[in-house]
Amino acid sequence: MFFPDGEYNLTQTIDLPWRYDHNVNLVLSPNAVLKTEQSLGSILRIGFVDVDLTFDKSLRRFSYISGGQIDCTNVGVGIEINGLKQLVFIKDVNLFKGKDKHIYIHCSNHFKGTGSADTKISDVHIQGLSSNEKNYGIYIAEECMYCKISDVFIYGCNTSIYTLSGGHYITQCHFL
Repeated sequence: MFFPDGEYNLTQTIDLPWRYDHNVNLVLSPNAVLKTEQSLGSILRIGFVDVDLTFDKSLRRFSYISGGQIDCTNVGVGIEINGLKQLVFIKDVNLFKGKDKHIYIHCSNHFKGTGSADTKISDVHIQGLSSNEKNYGIYIAEECMYCKISDVFIYGCNTSIYTLSGGHYITQCHFL
């Protein structure tokens, strides 16, 4: 799905399915802004719908979000990722004005003990409201291991990366 330059005022969260055979990827132009004037839980959720409808888990392929800007002003989470949907790639995205979590990786209640999120976050910029407020750039729950985070710039957040799990690969990140 492609979003050209412009502001997109959402009335509900964009939910991308868990099913690999129904993969949906988002590509946003550099000046495309996703935002909402309503109070939503998140702007974008990946892998929280159609979890029980996936029969062949061998069809795994990357789901990706590429480009654009996400205004997190009226949401708790900018991008929420179900760690059970492995191979999620977030690249070239700017998230800003988050009050809680800009990127939140956790498992839905369908957790079967895989222990591997395999989420990749690259060339992402995150700007919080203030480092004096309790907010997070990237929050990774305990059941979501093996995330790859590179070339990330996070500022204005009380906590840049908070993880309750191990096995992550973090390189070339700048926290201010």
